[in-house]
Amino acid sequence: MDGYRHVPEEEVAYRTVAAWDVAMPQPTALFVDETDTVWIAGADGIERYSEDGRSAGTLAVNGPIRCLAVADLPLPGGQTRRTILCGSGSEVTLWDEAGKPLGRWNSFGDKAVITSLAVAEEGVFVADAGNRVIHYVDFQGEFIGQLAQRDRERGIVGLVVPSPYLDVAWGSDGLLRVVNPGVHRVEYYQPSGDLEFFWGKAGLQKDGFCGCCNPAHIALLPDGSTVTLEKALLRVKVFSPQGEFRCWVAGPDFFGDAESMATETRDDERTPVPDLAVDSRGRIVLLDCGRRKVFVLEPKTAADVSATERNETAAESGAAAPGQAESAAGFAESAAEKGEAESGFVETAEKKRDAASEKAEAVPKKPEAVPKKAEAVAEKAEAPPEKAEAASEKAAP
Repeated sequence: MDGYRHVPEEEVAYRTVAAWDVAMPQPTALFVDETDTVWIAGADGIERYSEDGRSAGTLAVNGPIRCLAVADLPLPGGQTRRTILCGSGSEVTLWDEAGKPLGRWNSFGDKAVITSLAVAEEGVFVADAGNRVIHYVDFQGEFIGQLAQRDRERGIVGLVVPSPYLDVAWGSDGLLRVVNPGVHRVEYYQPSGDLEFFWGKAGLQKDGFCGCCNPAHIALLPDGSTVTLEKALLRVKVFSPQGEFRCWVAGPDFFGDAESMATETRDDERTPVPDLAVDSRGRIVLLDCGRRKVFVLEPKTAADVSATERNETAAESGAAAPGQAESAAGFAESAAEKGEAESGFVETAEKKRDAASEKAEAVPKKPEAVPKKAEAVAEKAEAPPEKAEAASEKAAP
């Protein structure tokens, strides 16, 4: 697994263009609105920042807040009102920009754990990790429907949520992206509840999702690509709208000590899970909850790539002293001979693993039947997310 803790710099396609510290002691959630205002929520309310990190004020709202969204919600008479929606425990609370309470939606049940909110044209999608369902409500909080519940006839396996991370994102194409973390995939739904298609697979490779239940968070780029963030072994990647791996945004090293990731077992030792969003220019915004810091990243330019290549070339040319070249060459030759034998074993193992992955993946455009393996996992996932989290994180690779 050590080989997966580090991503070579030349494979990372994004660079940091802005970064700043967050004032609140325990940040937990991130949202970026259409004006590129960055909203940070946590145990002690909400903080606002401009896109370059200047403070734009705070709101003293009740916490702790696990997720939030900011939107202009319609009012009777055709007017709209800027509204901050906060997922806190089993309910959604609503506030105006001055921090005045506007109401609460608390009809999701005692088992509800609200983990994500997505505002669409006709209502709001509310991700509920406790009940393993996506609620669809209107702007007054009245139920319209529910999505992602197990339904054999519609080819829906149901949500497998071992830990309290269940994310959603509304696309401009009119489809809701729903993470099914225990099955390691992203599913696309019509507001009516019909499953259009899905993609994703388990694995430590760059095109897979590791651990018991990932990705933890997603966000959408302007072209419909999906940015994913995995917990435990923290990794950020971009996938095409069809689910093909495109590039690395950040590897485990970006978030600090990669060696300690996925090895912590106690609650107070676990690496805090970051959050992510995308701004109006397509830049990726990361909230590093552990370091209490915000990072803004954008794709590297050709000049950035050239500079990296020059640095690597310079490092390679100076790696061996002239007097050590012959000895180093002899060592390398010996190592290469040993490596040939080992590579044959590795190649065979990788072929077997890839064959197994291809057989298990079988991603249909219009799913005809419930995958048996995923259904079996769903039937066993009965423990509440909070109680199952510690056990599932121990099992993470």
